[in-house]
Amino acid sequence: MLLAAVALAWGIVVIWTPASVGRAILGSVWSTAHPLAIALTVGWSASGIIAGAAAAVRALAAAKRGLTARVAGSLLGVAGALVGVALDGARGAAWGLALAACVECAFWRAQFNRALGEIDAPLGAERPDAVPFVVRQHAAVEEC
Repeated sequence: MLLAAVALAWGIVVIWTPASVGRAILGSVWSTAHPLAIALTVGWSASGIIAGAAAAVRALAAAKRGLTARVAGSLLGVAGALVGVALDGARGAAWGLALAACVECAFWRAQFNRALGEIDAPLGAERPDAVPFVVRQHAAVEEC
């Protein structure tokens, strides 16, 4: 959530930046980039939430759930960008990607909830999507 909050705060700063300051920083690009700021802020904030959910799913060792969410998110992103650019150019692509990221948030949350439900299985029960994690430590030899 911290990453999403930082993205939101940065987006608010960009959105409220006066045109004169924006032009001084970015030059002529400002007038093209500034109208995209709201869509990009929504998309990056959603991506921050996705990062947290992805870390949680990974921590639960739910590899298949994570892969499912990544593939779905990729397909949503491509579809959102293509439909958006076809409808309204760069602005449409930005909003298409933002909408896709918001839908992906919900998808990641569902995968996380399912992974948590699988954790509540009886002790010793095999999880079909668990990936073994092995740590090998070499014995350290101390000399006196």
